[in-house]
Amino acid sequence: MANLPSGTVTFLFTDIEQSTRLLDTLGERYQQVLADHHRLLRSAFEAHDGYEVDTQGDSFFVAFASARQALAGAIDAQRALAAHAWPGERPLRVRMGLHTGEGEAFDESYVGMDIHRAARISAVAHGGQIVLSDGTRSLVEPSLPPGATLCDLGYHRLKDLPEDEHLHQVTINGLPSTFPPLGSLSRPSNLPAMPTGFVGRTRELAAVEEALARPEVRVLTLTGAGGSGKTRLALEAAARSSGRFRGGCFFVPLAPVRDPVVVASTIAEVLELREVGDQQALELLKSHLRDRHALLVLDNFEQVHEAGPLLAELLAAAPQLHVVVTSRSPLHIYGEHEMPVPPMSLPRANADAASIGSSEAVELFVERARAVMPAFELTADNALAIADIVARIDGLPLAIELAASRVRLLSPQELAGRLGSRLRVLTGGASDLPDRQRTLRAAIDWSYQLLDADEQALFRRLSCFVGGCTLETAAAVTDPEGELPFDMLDGIASLVDKSLLWRQQDANGATRFRMLETLREYAREQLEARGEAAEVSRRHACHHRALAERAREALDAGDMSELDRFDQEHDNLLTALEWAVNTDDPDGGEVALGLVSATGWYWYTRGHTQVAALCLERALERGASAPALARAKPLYWFGAILDRRGDLERAREAMQASVELWREVGDTGRLATALNGLAAVAENQGDFVFATATYEESLAGYREAEDDHGVATVLCGLGTVASSQGDPGKAEHLLTESLRLFIEAGDGWSIAVVEADLAWVVLEAGRPDEAAALVRDATRRFREWGEQSYLAACLELHAAITAPARPQDAARLFGAAHALREAVGASLAERERLQLERHLAPARQQLADAFADGFEAGAAAPLEDVLDGVL
Repeated sequence: MANLPSGTVTFLFTDIEQSTRLLDTLGERYQQVLADHHRLLRSAFEAHDGYEVDTQGDSFFVAFASARQALAGAIDAQRALAAHAWPGERPLRVRMGLHTGEGEAFDESYVGMDIHRAARISAVAHGGQIVLSDGTRSLVEPSLPPGATLCDLGYHRLKDLPEDEHLHQVTINGLPSTFPPLGSLSRPSNLPAMPTGFVGRTRELAAVEEALARPEVRVLTLTGAGGSGKTRLALEAAARSSGRFRGGCFFVPLAPVRDPVVVASTIAEVLELREVGDQQALELLKSHLRDRHALLVLDNFEQVHEAGPLLAELLAAAPQLHVVVTSRSPLHIYGEHEMPVPPMSLPRANADAASIGSSEAVELFVERARAVMPAFELTADNALAIADIVARIDGLPLAIELAASRVRLLSPQELAGRLGSRLRVLTGGASDLPDRQRTLRAAIDWSYQLLDADEQALFRRLSCFVGGCTLETAAAVTDPEGELPFDMLDGIASLVDKSLLWRQQDANGATRFRMLETLREYAREQLEARGEAAEVSRRHACHHRALAERAREALDAGDMSELDRFDQEHDNLLTALEWAVNTDDPDGGEVALGLVSATGWYWYTRGHTQVAALCLERALERGASAPALARAKPLYWFGAILDRRGDLERAREAMQASVELWREVGDTGRLATALNGLAAVAENQGDFVFATATYEESLAGYREAEDDHGVATVLCGLGTVASSQGDPGKAEHLLTESLRLFIEAGDGWSIAVVEADLAWVVLEAGRPDEAAALVRDATRRFREWGEQSYLAACLELHAAITAPARPQDAARLFGAAHALREAVGASLAERERLQLERHLAPARQQLADAFADGFEAGAAAPLEDVLDGVL
C-alpha cells in the first residue's frame, strides 16, 4: 500500500445499505457476505491506488491522490458487486460518496471539514448509488471512465454542514440508474407521502426530471386522460428533483376548486401566506415568490383552465419559479412545455410467459396485487391472463390498480374473463372522448358493477364529499336512517379494500377517507342518474352547516383546536355553499347564510379573505329575501373581511347594514357586536370621532346585555383609539381593564391581542421589563395557534424592547419580523412603522453598517429558532 496521500485528496466513504436487516435475514451466512464484500472493494480500490484509511464493520474510508482514480475505483467496485453471486434474491447494495478537498494528515488518518463532508455525502446516498460533490465533479467530468455519465442532483442540505452541497450522481451503463430522492435534510415542502411505491415510468420520469433541470422550462404540463397517472408522475419527479429548488417544492391540489378566480388564493393557502389589507392573492404570491427558486405542482388544472393567464403573470413576476401542471389538456400559455403521459408499456404481442413480467403495466399489476395478497406472484399459469387484463384496459394505471385489487376474490384468469365481457358491452363516456378515457370509464364501471347493490349506494353517496370525510360524517350524510344493511365502518372498509377509497390520517392522527377525483366524478354521475343527487346534496349541505355551527360555538368558548376542524372540512363547506346558492330548494338561501355565518370567523382568523369575500357576497345575493335575522350576521362578516382586505368604504357599508338589521330585530347584544365592528372600520379609516362614539354605543349595549366579554372587546378598541390620539394614560387604563376581563373569561386569543397592544403602550411609558413580559406571553400564544401576522408584530416589539441594551439582537429580530411579514403579506401601517423606527434608532446608531448584517442574519434564520430565542 502506498503512503497516505497528501495535498488535494479525494475521499471515498462506503457502507452496505440495510446491513442490520441483512444480518438478521442471513444469520451465519452474513460473515461470508461481509468477507466477499471486503475482498471485492479492496481489489477495486487497490487497482486504482486507493489508500485504505479505515474499515469498520461494513464501512470503508479510502483516500486517493487523484479524483479520476477514485471514481474509477468506485465504478469498478459497483460493477464487481453487481456481478457477484450473493445469497438471497437481491444483490448486495453499497452506497458510495466522494468529495475532493485538503487532506490534513493526522496519525495515519485525516482530520478536517472535508472528511465530514465526504462522509455526509455518502450517508445520503442509496445502495448501488455513487454520489459526488461538485468539486469532485469538476475534476472528473472532462474525462469520465467508459460507460459512465453524470446526473445533476441539485443542491442539498447535509447534516452539520453550514452550506448547501451541489451533488451529482454517477450513472453506469448496465447498472441501476434510478434511485429514490437523497436522504438529505428536508426543504420547505408539503409534497404528500405516497401510500404505495412508484412503479415503472422510467422514461417519463427521466424526461420530467431532465425538463425540471433546464432553466428555460418554466412551466411543464403533463397531459393525459383521467387515471393515466399524471399526478403520481408529477409528485415522484418533484420529490426526486427537490434538491434543485432551494425555495421548496409545493403540491397544490385544485380538484376541489371550481372558480378560476380563487386559484391564486388556493396557492397562497398552500404556501401559508395570509392576505393583508388591499394586497390581492396574486400580488402576494408575486411578492413572496419573486426571488425564490421554488417548484409548484398544480394538480387537476383542467377545471380552472381560465386561470392560465394568471399563471403566466405569476411566472413573469417570479423568474426562478418553476411549475408542473397536471391537466387533461394543455394550458396554451407562452413558454409552456407539454408532455403527454402515455399508458404504461404493455407486453408485446405473442410474448411468452417469461418476458411478460418486463412490462411496466404487468409490474404495476403484480405490485398492487401483492398489496392485497402478499403471497401473490407472477407465474407461468397466470402471466398470460395478467397480460390480457392490462392490454384490455390499455395500460392505464388507475384501471390496473382497480383490477389488481380484485385478486383477493378472483384469480387473474377469472378477472380476465369478467373484464373482457364487461368491456365488450360497455364503451362508456361521450363519443368525443378519447378511447383511453372511454376505456377507463368502462373499467371503473366494471369495478362498480362488481359491488353489491348496497355498496354501490354507499359509493354513489360518498361522491358528495370533496376533500374527504370522517366515518361519522359519512354515516350522517349517506345513511342517516340506517337503511344500509351493514355497519358504516364495514362498508367503508370494503370500498378501501377495492381501491375505491383512500384512507388518510390528518395532522392530529384522525382518520379520513378520500375518493380519487376520477372515481368521484363517475360516482357523482351514477348518483345523478339514479335521481338521488338532490337529496344527498341537501343532506350534505345541512350537515356541514350544523357541523360549522357547532365548531363555531366551540371557538366562541375558547377552543382554538376547532380551527383545525374548519381546515379539514373547508372544501366540503365550499361544496355545501355551492349547492345552497345554486339550488332551487326553497331553503337554499337560509342554508347559504347559515354556512357563511358559521364560517366567517374561521375565514377571518386564517386570512382566507378572497374566498370569504366571494362566498359571503354570493350567499347574501342568494338570501336577499331572507329575514333580517338571517342576513345580519353574514353582513357583519362581509364587513369584517372587507375591512381586513382594505376595502374600507364597502366594509363600512356592510357593517352599517348589519347594524341597521340588528336594530330592526331588537337584539341588543348582537347590535353591540355590529357597532363594535363598525367602529373598528371607522378607526382604520382614521375617523376617530365617529369610532369613539360608536364604540361608546357598543359598550352601552354590551353592559345592558351584561356581556363582560363584549365589554372587554370594546375597551380594547377604545384603548387603541386613545393611543392613536396620543393619550397613553387613558390607553393603558382601558387596555388593562380589557385584559383583566379577558383573563377572567379565559379567552386566550383575545388576551394575546390585548397584551400586544398594551406592551407598546407600557414600552412608550418607559417600562421595558413589563412590556417584555407581556409580549413574551402573547408570542407564546400566537405561536401555539400558528398566527403568523401577529407573531411578526410580536417580534418587532421584542426588537424595540432589546434595541438599547442588545442592538445586535434587535437587528436580528427586526430582520426575522420583516421576513415573516413578507412571507405572509402583512404590511406595517405608517404610524406603526414610525413608532418602530423610533425605538430601533439607538441600535442603528450603535451598529452603523453592522445593523444590516444582523438584519440579514435574522431574515435568514429559521422562524422556530428565533421564537425559541425570545421565549
